[in-house]
Amino acid sequence: MHEQRTLNEVLAHATTRAPALAQEPATKLPPKPVQGPDSEQSPSHTAQRPPERAVDGLRPFRLRWQPLKVTLNYGVGDIMVRSNDGRLNDRTGAMFARAMLDGGHGAGLHAEWWNSDANLFSGKFMSDGVAPNVADAELGGVDLFPHARFEYQYGDWNVPVRIGLFADWQQLDHQQARVEREWLSFGPRILVEPTQMLLQSDTGSLHLFARIGVDIGAAWFSEEFRNGDDKDMTPRWAGEIGGGLRGTYGAWHAELSYRLHHTTYGETQGDLFGNPGRTELQRQQVFFGIGYTY
Repeated sequence: MHEQRTLNEVLAHATTRAPALAQEPATKLPPKPVQGPDSEQSPSHTAQRPPERAVDGLRPFRLRWQPLKVTLNYGVGDIMVRSNDGRLNDRTGAMFARAMLDGGHGAGLHAEWWNSDANLFSGKFMSDGVAPNVADAELGGVDLFPHARFEYQYGDWNVPVRIGLFADWQQLDHQQARVEREWLSFGPRILVEPTQMLLQSDTGSLHLFARIGVDIGAAWFSEEFRNGDDKDMTPRWAGEIGGGLRGTYGAWHAELSYRLHHTTYGETQGDLFGNPGRTELQRQQVFFGIGYTY
């Protein structure tokens, strides 16, 4: 016998057994934004991208002329002057200074200055244009050598070749006699510097080098004396040899070198000495130099 139930009891029983229904419809989610870097639909993704890390300090850069090698030299030695057909022939001590700039693109500039003691021709006499006078003198000068540098390699030897135009000025000053003789010269010059590495480490190196140079040009000669002055033009030729050791440590370098430079001027015609024949000027010195590469 089935138990009879009222209508209310049946509905209540059915409600408890039915699955639960959501009270509110589910919210429709928007489509997932595209994750590409160029998409215009992902502003939130772009805004959350971490900023790029900034580089501390100035960014390194180089100009066309870098690396620039700068070297300053100081030297001691002597100067020889031979003139007036050998009647004035003497040698005395002198000081020297030189600056060298060598750019990474091959251009360079060498500048040199020298000055001797004031006792050249000590104890000798010469004409001052009026009467015989003491011939004591000093010699000073300046040399400029702008050039282009070419590098060659022969086995273990690196051979820089410098080709350019020189300009130099030399003055022989007889101070007590009040006579000044000057030579201003221009012309081409070539300088070869064979170099071989002797030692090398992680921080430095040691090199052996030689220097051989020649030049030729024209010289404008002038002289001043007590009762007049005169000018002339003459050929000029010169040569030099030398060598030394060069060490590097990081960007620094130092060198110890010897150099001999000999200049010959052709015959000149003047009112003071007439035709004194050729004039020879010689410089020899030991240089110590230090420099830095930028």
